[in-house]
Amino acid sequence: MPTAFARFAAALFVTVALLGRATAAAPRDELLRVAPPDAAFVVVVQNPRDHLKTLSESPFAAWFPTTRLGKQLFGSDDFRKALEGSGEVFRQLDVTPDALLADVFGDAIVIGVTPASGTNGR
Repeated sequence: MPTAFARFAAALFVTVALLGRATAAAPRDELLRVAPPDAAFVVVVQNPRDHLKTLSESPFAAWFPTTRLGKQLFGSDDFRKALEGSGEVFRQLDVTPDALLADVFGDAIVIGVTPASGTNGR
């Protein structure tokens, strides 16, 4: 039969284990906690680094630039200006796109969209 101290130690261990589990929320849960409660919809992307890597290595990534739409998009002046502008931002911040994705966006991205007031759903 366990002693009073052994029962106390076991109860303390279980309590600490449960509290530790409750406070160690996933990145997604932490971000959802601060998402606007009046958002019309919320998009959650978990593991964005893995998804971006998978997409960039997919057959789609090789095929899309060869399509009519891909040629229009990647050949447009707006796309060229966006690339040049983002390149300058990365140079000024002395950061790579991969580092930005890892350090700023991390393990989850949550985007909440709240409609403007007075639009009546339009």
